[in-house]
Amino acid sequence: MLARYLARIGMRTVANRLAHSSMGAGGRTSAAAGGWSGETIEQLISVPTCSPRWKAGEVFRAELFPPGRKATHKPALYIDDHVSTSIGPAIKEMHDPTIAPRLEGAISCYFTSDIAVSGNGLLWRDQKVITAPDLMPRYWYYLLSGMPDQSAPETDALLPIRVIKEPCICALGWGSRVYGHILIEMIPRLLLAIRAMADRSDFTVLLRSDTPPWAIDVAIRQLDIDTSRIRFFDANKERVLLSRGIIPSFLGYFHPAVQLLIDSKFAGTEVPCHQRSGLIYLARTSVTGVSRRATNEATLMKIAENEFGARVVVPEELPWPEQVNLFQHAEAIVGLYGSALHTALFSGPGLKLGIVGALNTGQSQIANLRNHRIAYQLVGFTPSGDYLVPEDGFRSMLTALMTSSAVEQ
Repeated sequence: MLARYLARIGMRTVANRLAHSSMGAGGRTSAAAGGWSGETIEQLISVPTCSPRWKAGEVFRAELFPPGRKATHKPALYIDDHVSTSIGPAIKEMHDPTIAPRLEGAISCYFTSDIAVSGNGLLWRDQKVITAPDLMPRYWYYLLSGMPDQSAPETDALLPIRVIKEPCICALGWGSRVYGHILIEMIPRLLLAIRAMADRSDFTVLLRSDTPPWAIDVAIRQLDIDTSRIRFFDANKERVLLSRGIIPSFLGYFHPAVQLLIDSKFAGTEVPCHQRSGLIYLARTSVTGVSRRATNEATLMKIAENEFGARVVVPEELPWPEQVNLFQHAEAIVGLYGSALHTALFSGPGLKLGIVGALNTGQSQIANLRNHRIAYQLVGFTPSGDYLVPEDGFRSMLTALMTSSAVEQ
């Protein structure tokens, strides 16, 4: 059971929630009336196919990309200290070319007739949550239960089910209203599903009814999907059963197919490495409702602007294609750790990135995939809540960034 697994790896709070919600008298698994028993499906049995097809009770799987090894680790331009910070060792490893990149599994698209969707994209079959690794990232699996704002199968299981009969793509996922997750998860999955549909154009796309307008623009309009194809559902009031579901797998962090899919849609507008120019500082000052804030960001902006010639840009004030354009033409972009920097996924080689703080290795993985050079300032702060960035450390990182070559030596 998932509860026992979570307890074994130390996630006792989540494990206890699962245990209390799924264990009946005598310790046996028992479902509350109409609710979730705690049962999961860890492997989705499927029939191979080369084209979209649906049949009651069957799951068909089209493998679009074979297993692929992640991009070679590229040396970092600068890391102020990879020992004393909690994330430092993981980032150092991501940029150690002597460490062989991990092999990512095959990338597929599933065609289903009896799978329901709830919340941020929980997939259900016979009141069991599907936790197959290619359909649920491990970070979600570890936090599956008891998070109403992200993942709450205990309550989702009690919602009524509405049927959508048209072919419908479900590419929802954790943080489905978060900019970074839209970029690195939803867009590649939508592109994968569209590829799997080949020449068929009769598909629709499932979105939550509270999807913000900017997300519809980035994930739907920018992929040339007509908004009339959107099928909204109210995640607080219903689940939806997809009679002809199209469910693309997650592409890992990052399968080489991500680059191919992104370039198939967005390549062709950037300049060669030697024609890139300018330093951009991406400001976070206008972001509201966030859980972290550098209290001295205004000072950081002045340092970047006055001492290093940076142009300060508030990305939210630009149309999304112009944001992508910045990453495709600038010599270097610097900013506080966060989703805005993930737009680098849409830029090819030659870009240099300066990252102020880090909580994970996501930006490093993008840099390795896209052949970017990267510099980190990590020491003396953690980008959580209100925090103060050491200004001399910021200057040292920017100096290393701007005096280093974008081409690996």
